[in-house]
Amino acid sequence: QLRQSEEHFTRIFQLVEQPMGMVHCGSGHYQIVNPAWEALTGYSAAEAVGHGSVELGFFTPQDRTQMLAALGQGDTLSNYEIKLRRRDGQVRTLLQSLRRLDYYDEPCWLFSAQDITEHKQRQEQLQHLAHFDPLTGLPNRVQLAQRLQDAMAQARQAGQLLGVAYLDLDGFKPINDRLGHEAGDR
Repeated sequence: QLRQSEEHFTRIFQLVEQPMGMVHCGSGHYQIVNPAWEALTGYSAAEAVGHGSVELGFFTPQDRTQMLAALGQGDTLSNYEIKLRRRDGQVRTLLQSLRRLDYYDEPCWLFSAQDITEHKQRQEQLQHLAHFDPLTGLPNRVQLAQRLQDAMAQARQAGQLLGVAYLDLDGFKPINDRLGHEAGDR
């Protein structure tokens, strides 16, 4: 029954599409990783087992220290955002979760990771579009209003005056009407 249970665990572990593995609590060395982890990092399990994430260059020592500090004395850490450097040098943003357990009588961290790189990039693009003109890349009205409020607050706090200049282009509409918006944009 124990052997069957281990075989079931191994099959499930290998089939899960989410990167997973176990890291020894003391040394920080990988004990086991699944194929999804191999695809994410660019390293095979054989290359990773017995080595640590800092040694392989996934995380900086500071990243690892911060993650362990976030964990504190607890046995779990959920959805911790961290950057991972793949073997090819590409940096990915992960949500990583950890849970302490014993693996063959050794204290280990079972971890799972979710690659949220594209999600973070879309968020940044939406944030940029909300505050900058897509054509010129210049701050838009929302950004102008925020910057103006900030400047007025700073001037008020410092007891200084604030000047605002407004520039308008006359005769711009006929350019768009006669030559088209593309010419006007140029």
